[in-house]
Amino acid sequence: MQLIGVQRGMWVAALVAEVLLLSSLLIRGLARRYPFLFLYIAADLIWGLVLIQIDYRTVAYALGYRLYIGTVAVLRLGMGAELYERICEHFGGIGSFRLYMAGVLGALSALLTLATFWRGIAWGFPESLAIAIERFETAALFGVLLMTRFVLHHFLRVRPPMRPNVLNHWALLISYLGVGAASLAASQAVHPGIAVVWINIVMLGADSICLIIWAKALTAEGERVPWVREWSPEGEARKEELRQALLEMIERTVDDVFHRR
Repeated sequence: MQLIGVQRGMWVAALVAEVLLLSSLLIRGLARRYPFLFLYIAADLIWGLVLIQIDYRTVAYALGYRLYIGTVAVLRLGMGAELYERICEHFGGIGSFRLYMAGVLGALSALLTLATFWRGIAWGFPESLAIAIERFETAALFGVLLMTRFVLHHFLRVRPPMRPNVLNHWALLISYLGVGAASLAASQAVHPGIAVVWINIVMLGADSICLIIWAKALTAEGERVPWVREWSPEGEARKEELRQALLEMIERTVDDVFHRR
């Protein structure tokens, strides 16, 4: 019973963190820039306030949980697509390639999700359907955003200057979805009981940390693309001249030192 109380306290802490994030987005004028992020957190907060008042062992809670999953599933998908578009805004000329990349990465992520997260569901319609949807979508979105970062930054090695808000949102959403996917998988891999409560406590604590960092990291100034000096062909030639002059100076210095010796 004590652990259930701790879990309930962590749930309340996560709801408070969501209030902080929503307030921050409104105050800083970012709700319009990231509407699906705002709507997802708002829906999660509202449903959390409703569900926390219902005994989790009742049919009413099971019904409410299914409705909650259906609502946030749509908004979570929109939040992922919204971030993906914000990322692609920084890559000039990406055009329709972003759609092909999203399709390939989405298919690959879906296959990996089915292979690694589908096991462990005790099928019992319709409760298990809500669990399956939550596990699949959370893990698939995590995979898409993580592989997008790898493909753009490491495989294609394309790193244009990006808005700090987008970079922070990208990293935090990957972390948030990763925590959710890992906790859902872990809860299905253990027997119901104390172990699941501990998993929920850790998950709620990690979610609260992500939400608080979100509230601090997304700022009005973070919507500005960092200024990077663009060199003209003449500037590049001048840079090469300076580099050669520096190398010659180093060589002369070395020759003078050894000559004096």
